[in-house]
Amino acid sequence: MQAGYAAQWSAEGRDDLGLIHTMGGNAVRTYHSLGLETLVKYDHGKFLDRALEVGVHVIAGYHTQMKCDNFNCFDSWKAATLAAYDQGFLKDGKWHPAVSILSLAEEPDDLNFQGSTAADCSEKTTNICWLKAIISAMDGVLSAEKEKGIEGSVSGVNMTVAWSSASRASYDGKKLASIGIYGFYDLFHAIKNPKQIANYEPQNDVKLAYNTRWVNSVNANSNWEFISGKILPEYKEFEPTPWFIAGFATLNQDALVAWNKDITTMDTLAKSSSFLGVAIRGLQRQYEISDTSDGLFTLGKKTARIQSTQSVCEEDVLTHFQNCHKYPVNCLCAQLEHKHGGNRAAPLAAVWGGTVSGPGVCFNYHQELCPGVPALQEATVV
Repeated sequence: MQAGYAAQWSAEGRDDLGLIHTMGGNAVRTYHSLGLETLVKYDHGKFLDRALEVGVHVIAGYHTQMKCDNFNCFDSWKAATLAAYDQGFLKDGKWHPAVSILSLAEEPDDLNFQGSTAADCSEKTTNICWLKAIISAMDGVLSAEKEKGIEGSVSGVNMTVAWSSASRASYDGKKLASIGIYGFYDLFHAIKNPKQIANYEPQNDVKLAYNTRWVNSVNANSNWEFISGKILPEYKEFEPTPWFIAGFATLNQDALVAWNKDITTMDTLAKSSSFLGVAIRGLQRQYEISDTSDGLFTLGKKTARIQSTQSVCEEDVLTHFQNCHKYPVNCLCAQLEHKHGGNRAAPLAAVWGGTVSGPGVCFNYHQELCPGVPALQEATVV
């Protein structure tokens, strides 16, 4: 979201945000957007302005691996929120209107916090530790809002955590081998009595925040038939709180027929139920992992490099050391180059009533240049 990445998402660059809108998408989920810049604050407002301009809601994620001693995340999440306000998340005394959901943590049931891991949890179940982390993080955000005079309950900005797709039991053992439901259930009960269940006493009205602003979400590494079979039969007890799939992995979607069926079914359900929809994990292929079957787009060849980022940085949460680089920005190619191949973007756009088009899109991996963005000199990594 840093302005230095504008070559990726701005109208003058590859225009990823415009592409999402053109494809028929109405939201983008970002990771690590709050919490990695507490000392030096880089502008995020231009990203949010562009998202608002094209009608794309932002689901902004906190960096989960912040300092969270004894699973009390209050201080870190409050500081990250206040810092984010200085980065552009605050507009006219309120949350920036492009921000629709704050994702407080990514798969907190893995207890993947800085300074506190599963081995440090001394409670009778690890559920108690992740509940303490989530409720204290929510409490920290509410305190930051209060400090800025933001009335969160009427702000329109909701909250969630993206539970993992692991099969887990609930804190009281009443839900066994459940996916997603274990997290929905745990928080539903713990928020009513956080001191007794989560061993945490909030400073703010977290129950009100949950009742007025909470959205359930879960990552899905399986097809829709499997994940819906685990969640839909049991979700009635959590309504009217809505839910969505926070990250629908394409790893198992090798057959385009199955992919098309899944996204069509999800889109239909989202129009008439408490299910809000799906965030597709990976606009572009994740080259840092070995499996090559993920992502809607692949990156074009080096000769299809269109621009480079400015110097962009992230901050070590403990030392505040600034790790800065420039990165190349290549075209996005709708025709995937790997063995699973095919074009996942086009079926998705068809379901969403859009088209795959944009200045940074090439339709053939061997295409030399993107059609709408002039090629610039190759980025120099520093």
